This record gives sequence, C-alpha cells and structure tokens, in this order.
Amino acid sequence: ATGRGQIAASKASVDGMVAHQALIATLLARHGLRGKLTTFEDPGGFVADVARHFDESMLLAPMTRFRILDAYTKQFNAVKCAQSAAGSVLRLRSALTDWSEVSHLTLRLCERDWRNQTRDAAARRRPGNRDTANHSVVFCAAAALVDGQLQARQFNEAHLADERILSIIDRTEIEPDAGLTAY
Repeated sequence: ATGRGQIAASKASVDGMVAHQALIATLLARHGLRGKLTTFEDPGGFVADVARHFDESMLLAPMTRFRILDAYTKQFNAVKCAQSAAGSVLRLRSALTDWSEVSHLTLRLCERDWRNQTRDAAARRRPGNRDTANHSVVFCAAAALVDGQLQARQFNEAHLADERILSIIDRTEIEPDAGLTAY
C-alpha cells in the first residue's frame, strides 16, 4: 500500500523502522524480557486474526540464503526499474543535438515492473511529490532527458510542474518486454 498512488515520504522509512524494532526487541530479549510463546497459535493470535494461514516451517527452516546477498546500490535516487531507463536516456541525450526534438520515447520493462508502473499511471505520470516522482520510471526518464542528470534537484516542486518534463512524459509509453521478464 505504501507504494501505490501518490507515494508518501514514509515509504522510505518502512524498512528502517522494521529493522529498528527488531533491534529493540533483540536488545530487550537479551536483557531478559520475554513475550508470550503462543502469540502465533492462540485464538486471537497472529494466525487467527491476521495471517489466516501461516506456514511455520518457513519461519523455522534453516537459513540457506541470506537476503543481504540481494542488496544493491542504486546509481540514481529512483525506483529500481528506473535505473537502466535513466542511464539509457542520459546516454541517448549525449548523442542528441537537441533533446526537445525527441518525438516519442518507449521504455521497455519486465512485466512485473510494467504492471506496477501502469497500475498507478495517473499518479506516476503526474507525480504530486518527490516520493511519487522517484518511483515513476516515466518521470525519471523525462527529467533525465530534460536536465541531463537525475539527482535530488530533479524531484523538487519546480521540476514536478516543469512543462518540458511533462511534455516528454506525455510522449512516453511503457511496454512489457518478454525478454526482460524471462531475465
């Protein structure tokens, strides 16, 4: 829900808040604080009132792969699927005499990213805040094309309303790419 429609600034803090609470719980447990051991199974517990179904074996299974191995560093302060789009647009821009002569821009994404970007197309094509803009592949590509860079400044209020960026967005389409989906 935090990543749909006009995105709230709080989305960026969700993972950190979870990690913070896990650290606090760990420190409290280290000092002897104990919780109820049947919180999951009791009537009125997590399984009955929240999850409705819970596969305990997944929680208790031995770790075979650590999620830290899936971490990466982004080149741009933008949604993951905008990384290659912004980089490609910046390379394209350097080969152009005048970026404003671009009549049409087509971005190809794997099906999952295409679905996410088109599900909230109205918000992503006219982002109302920084957080929605940096989660919009079309905004990121257009801002990069117009400004020749994609930094924090491209997500300020002036850029959100910049007619040059909005005109590029209006000339941009997103397509799913089966090859990227397979990859």
